Amino acid sequence: MNIEDSREWELMMKVSNNISNLVKNSAPALAPTALQDLIVGLDMTGVLLGRASAEDVKSKDKLDRAKAISYFEFAPEYLDGKGIKHSDAAKTKAALLDPDVQSAQNQKTKTDAILLLIKNKLQVLRIAHDSLKKIAYSQDGII
Repeated sequence: MNIEDSREWELMMKVSNNISNLVKNSAPALAPTALQDLIVGLDMTGVLLGRASAEDVKSKDKLDRAKAISYFEFAPEYLDGKGIKHSDAAKTKAALLDPDVQSAQNQKTKTDAILLLIKNKLQVLRIAHDSLKKIAYSQDGII
């Protein structure tokens, strides 16, 4: 499943792109409505974080499996073709040259980046939520 194509991703990006407007333009009377939008954004971002974490685990498993298969299948053939003595270190390095391993590594890197982005968006939404709570519950609307 491609997380970036999901409805939650779209909502998270929409809310996070409007955070500065929500916080800057929120009068105390309008803050509860903006808080509701942020709560929805927090919820969607939490859902995305769960999905992205599951995808990250799957991509790590796929990478580990590809490395193991490559170590025993691709690396010996590669080392024989280059005339290099078979050693554990040589097989490990040669296994990284396997296209399947490189593809799995690219997928793992992508899931790491998506996880980092989602965690960052979640933190930004939490900070904005706290700021809006201060606006909504302050006496004169000044933080």
